[in-house]
Amino acid sequence: MNAIHRLLSLCTPWVVGGSLALGAGAIPAIALTEAEVAQKLDSVPAFVLLDPQGSLIVANLVAEAEQGQRIELPVLYVFLDGQDAETFLQDARQDNPEQFGSGAQVSWVELGALYQEAQVEREQPLELAYMVQDDDLAAAQTLNSDYPGGVPVYTAVDTDGSYLLVPENEELVLPVFFSRSDLEALLAEIGEVNPETVADLQVDVLPLESLLAQMENNDTEEFSKIRLVPDSEAIEYIRSRTGQQPTSEQPPTN
Repeated sequence: MNAIHRLLSLCTPWVVGGSLALGAGAIPAIALTEAEVAQKLDSVPAFVLLDPQGSLIVANLVAEAEQGQRIELPVLYVFLDGQDAETFLQDARQDNPEQFGSGAQVSWVELGALYQEAQVEREQPLELAYMVQDDDLAAAQTLNSDYPGGVPVYTAVDTDGSYLLVPENEELVLPVFFSRSDLEALLAEIGEVNPETVADLQVDVLPLESLLAQMENNDTEEFSKIRLVPDSEAIEYIRSRTGQQPTSEQPPTN
């Protein structure tokens, strides 16, 4: 059973509570550990490009450092949609056949594994470049005209700033969705049984990158309640190609 279906099956009763400051802004110090953040990200499949040997394809982008020096920064393209990754690979094969030749392929890993890979100390740390479609950014900006960009994730928030909490395994969690339509499906499900609960709720959007920064640096205990819910279309993409639900995978390394 995937994340969205688990939430739908467990969403009775519901609670609107908690006032986490999920938007961008000043961030205090110390919160979830690297391992705890990675564990939350493990529920989210991420799509990457592999070379014929099965290693991650990492781009080296040239940037200027101090005193005019030029350095190469290793950048990993990360997709939250498998079809987007396939489209990118098709275009890249034409533009850069040497790196993205016929043997390159799309694969998936847990986002938490990529997050941890990016935390490894190196002379030049690995940067994760989240690839977001213009349509997704435009949709986020319809909800929030000040949306700064990045991977949009969605929550349900009350008029007083409280977030929707749902029960899971005898505790309350705060679901954060990678798909607006999946969140709206949950709200519709709740509304059929208890319309008063969702009457004052509205969909809010924030960048995944800002959420991660706050999880890493904010000492608010409530951040431990966050439950990341992957896009159901990403789950279906994997199922359609493997015939099974996503299971744990580690990122192949160079």
